[in-house]
Amino acid sequence: MKKRTIRALEILGILAAFSLIVAASVAEKKNAVVNNYKGVSMSAEAGSISAEGLTLNITNDTKESFVLKDEYIIEKKTQGQWYKLPSQTIAGDWEEEDVVIEPETTMDEVCTVTWLESYGRLPSGEYRLLKKFETKDNEEHVLAVTFSL
Repeated sequence: MKKRTIRALEILGILAAFSLIVAASVAEKKNAVVNNYKGVSMSAEAGSISAEGLTLNITNDTKESFVLKDEYIIEKKTQGQWYKLPSQTIAGDWEEEDVVIEPETTMDEVCTVTWLESYGRLPSGEYRLLKKFETKDNEEHVLAVTFSL
């Protein structure tokens, strides 16, 4: 009886570990679809990229406004895959407010992102910054801008 209980606990432990691995891989792929909203794009302001931050430009060539969310994520490309960098700040602890992007506009220097507190100084490598935006229908989309240091 004890051997069955121990074996059942071992199997349960293996299943729990497998579930965590699957959940982590799904979370990593959550932001796999980016820049898929036609007419909306994000770029880094020329000359603004440093190991401490960058300045973003947003173009909205659509007929509707949207809300650019303040929070952001930084991912690093390693062996051809994007991996989310661990943030050192509490989720939702953002100082800026969401920005409304009006229809058919380009907003230069719409926001400056300084990630020293959240991620520290980034070492050399290929990165992308992800920002979410929300349409009037409350659909959430992800914009990404890639950069190298």
